[in-house]
Amino acid sequence: MYDDFKYTDLYPQYENQVNKIIGIRNNKYYLISLNKNSSIEILKPKDPILSVGFAPSQDTSNYLIQTTAEEIKRKYRLDSVDKTPISSYPHEFSAIYIYRIYKSGKVGLWDKLNFIEPSYNSITDIKIFRRKVYIIASINNKYGIINQKEEVIVPFKYDELLNSWDDYVITKNQNKYGAIMFNTVYKPIACLYDKIEYVSTHWSFAIFKVQKNGKVRYVGENGVEYFK
Repeated sequence: MYDDFKYTDLYPQYENQVNKIIGIRNNKYYLISLNKNSSIEILKPKDPILSVGFAPSQDTSNYLIQTTAEEIKRKYRLDSVDKTPISSYPHEFSAIYIYRIYKSGKVGLWDKLNFIEPSYNSITDIKIFRRKVYIIASINNKYGIINQKEEVIVPFKYDELLNSWDDYVITKNQNKYGAIMFNTVYKPIACLYDKIEYVSTHWSFAIFKVQKNGKVRYVGENGVEYFK
């Protein structure tokens, strides 16, 4: 049966420990499964492939194809969908890609498991730390962090959230800097410093080098200052 099908493109997909392939023929999409004998089984044609969640591609960019983007746009009554993913996160044995969506001048997010209504002025970055998703967004020119359930992880009270890495972000208010650690029991380091720089790379307790009133100091993730 496989010899009778001529596909213009084949793309691998991985889900639930089963290797699958998306085949494209005559502008329609077919889900192909490799069984234990490595033979080909045609499961079900799909057009469009919205349930796949992201478009297959020959590189790692995973752009949404036009048909999928249009289907998302119609389903949620959006103005537009960004076809380039902003980030991705692991799920079972595959990756799920996250895309910005737009409506009435606001931005939200879509992936095949989650939908965040476009209600933010901007979504600037997404960080994945220990399989948790941290979304840096702004409302009324103030920045904060939410998760995929739109629970507020960091209040929307900062002028900027920048220099973000997997486990922390640098905060800025009124030209003063602080920091927020994702994996700590301590409160955020307040925006008190003219400069701040993360210096510990191998310790389980984070240390920041800061400058205040022309003096260099060190601050632990608990907010305690250590003079040089």
